[in-house]
Amino acid sequence: MRYGKCGSSNVFRAFLLLTTACAASAAMAQNSSGPEASVPAPSGASAENAEPGPQDIIVTGRRRSESAFNAPVAVSVLTSGAIESSGVARPVDVTRFVPNMNITSVGRAGENFVTLRGLAQARSADSIVAVIVDGVQLASAEELSQELFDIQQIEVLKGPQGALYGRNAIAGAIVIKTKPPSDNFETSATIGYGNGNAFKALGSVNIPIAKDGVYLRAGAFQTSRDGYFFDRTTQRDVDPANERGVRARLDIVAIPNLSVSLRGSMSRFIGAGINYHAQLGALDTNDATQPFVTNVIGRDRQRKRSASGVFDYDLGSGHVVFTPAYSYVHESVYGDGFPYAATADTTQRIEFVVRTKSAELKYISPQDRAFSYIVGGYWASIFRRDTTTQGIDTGQGVIDGRGPFPAGSINPTLSIQDDGYRYRVLAGFGQANLKLGERVNLSGAIRYDDERRRQTNLSPPSFSQYSGQVRRKTFKGIEPKVTLSYQPSSFVNVYADYGQGFVSGGFNPAQTRDLVVAADPNATVPNEYGKQINRAAEIGVKLRLFDNRVTVNAAAFHSKVRNLQQFQFFPAATLQAINPIDKTKIDGAEFDTTTRLGPVTIFAGAGYTNARIAAYSANRSYLGNKVPGVPKYTINAGAQYDVTLGSDLSANARIDYQRIGPQWFDIANTFGTRRSAVNLFDARINLVHDRWTFSVFSKNIFDKRYNAEAVVIFPTAQAVTPALPRTFGAELKVAFK
Repeated sequence: MRYGKCGSSNVFRAFLLLTTACAASAAMAQNSSGPEASVPAPSGASAENAEPGPQDIIVTGRRRSESAFNAPVAVSVLTSGAIESSGVARPVDVTRFVPNMNITSVGRAGENFVTLRGLAQARSADSIVAVIVDGVQLASAEELSQELFDIQQIEVLKGPQGALYGRNAIAGAIVIKTKPPSDNFETSATIGYGNGNAFKALGSVNIPIAKDGVYLRAGAFQTSRDGYFFDRTTQRDVDPANERGVRARLDIVAIPNLSVSLRGSMSRFIGAGINYHAQLGALDTNDATQPFVTNVIGRDRQRKRSASGVFDYDLGSGHVVFTPAYSYVHESVYGDGFPYAATADTTQRIEFVVRTKSAELKYISPQDRAFSYIVGGYWASIFRRDTTTQGIDTGQGVIDGRGPFPAGSINPTLSIQDDGYRYRVLAGFGQANLKLGERVNLSGAIRYDDERRRQTNLSPPSFSQYSGQVRRKTFKGIEPKVTLSYQPSSFVNVYADYGQGFVSGGFNPAQTRDLVVAADPNATVPNEYGKQINRAAEIGVKLRLFDNRVTVNAAAFHSKVRNLQQFQFFPAATLQAINPIDKTKIDGAEFDTTTRLGPVTIFAGAGYTNARIAAYSANRSYLGNKVPGVPKYTINAGAQYDVTLGSDLSANARIDYQRIGPQWFDIANTFGTRRSAVNLFDARINLVHDRWTFSVFSKNIFDKRYNAEAVVIFPTAQAVTPALPRTFGAELKVAFK
């Protein structure tokens, strides 16, 4: 690593050494395994026991426990076994198994653009997918970027989930459950190495502090790499990265009728950011052969920490659950400016801080009755500060700070946009489930969100005539969801639903309209923009055939979206803004299937999306254009072969295929900004012992070179970011319990 080490590493190293030593010594001990760990009863809706059939997977995405087959919702599930056998390590890896979903991680550590069912998250806009970790909803999309270790299950719910999770769930929800503490001591450690000098170390330990009463599970990770791309000008790696973090969960069930789960985490990232090439003249998004030649290597630093609690009190007639949470994210990234050339031009710097406090209180009735329900309320207070600075590249580097920096310094400031935001969110919600006989089930949910937003222009007066200006706006919305399901037999489930969700509107920089019109009198962009609303209907079917050896899930959906938020860059005004699409229509379909043939498991899935612009007052010539950032289709397929090699030794080998269909990268569908379909292959072999697992793997086996993102600046200029090339390596996990 050329950027050195993340600070305060002693805690991480001590924890990893401890878990590695414990696991290694246990692995060399006798091979007789102890009793299976008993897991404390989960909190909240999960406290009620479902009655799954053979091989059923229990999901909790609808805030209650139910089998994935019985749940009348399109949901893709990755269990802990699938996560480990396939090598899922980051959220972007999940998309290999979910039709009509794509995640692009570019620019900086916290920048994740999620696309789901035709809705694409825009740069500088709020998330379109709710992310819930152990019952706590994350406040910002930046928190989604994390190492996925010690995970029990990941669920991806598709379609509007605003009635369940509120604002920012208009496309769906990602529900992540970490492995809970148990009443047996157990520990594990993983170490891995790969090309690009990539290193990984993970460790976890479970400690039963008090038998049948208090349990602690803690984990730590460290990942680093030199990088996969090289800059010709600076003769340095472009994309080094070093990240480490810790996580702990304490469950207390010793108090009668009360269970308490306390969680905390922190992480730090140091690496590179703003890694772009410039294409000038004839654009070709399919061209990923350009070398990096920038004279400034970007740098990204991110710190995250969070704490939350789940307090579940059993009244006998139901559960009262209180969930307070706190999170903090600070990220600072700088790099070269457009056109990212070997000569001095401009620099750019982005810094943001997000601090969130939230609390949810809900009552959950017993779910094993003909009529069950949940009612509750939610509160959140969010502070955010965004600062974007453009400077003069004098060839002497970038000053790491908000600025402004004066003429004569090594990095004089050209422009600065500094805004502070405060959000207050209040919500009330309820959902009910009614069994209309043995075969028909009717469920409904509704939520009312009231979000007050205040923006303060913190830019220095010398850079903004609107310095000190305060703008306020309230965004309100009712988010309903109604679902009807019918099970004519134990192996068929048919459902139909309608849902609605919204993402709050917001404020562009105060000087947006003045600067844009001055640069281009024909341009149209709002200083403020309204809330984004998605209304969607869906029909689906789930099948379990041949004694559950074959499962099939299929769905078709139609959405109408108002004010679909879109990022737009105005180079003449050095301005980034949100310019919404008035109306968007989305039609699509998807399916996935799994077939188990003895030791072989075959899985496949596909999704098709037709997302087009139905109304756009800013430029009527765009009517009928494809929505940028949305692949036309996705295909997922693969197979896994499991074999027993001995009484305590087995192996499995799997191959995964993903095809990401063609997509446009700008709203004008400019010639040359359409990326063709991309084919990706991954493979992994796991040798599994009772005490250890050794794995070898490769991602993007055939080294497909393609651009992960393109930002169109002019019809004859765009910035592109290449996707990762082929990566490969090996891992060893040692465990004891």
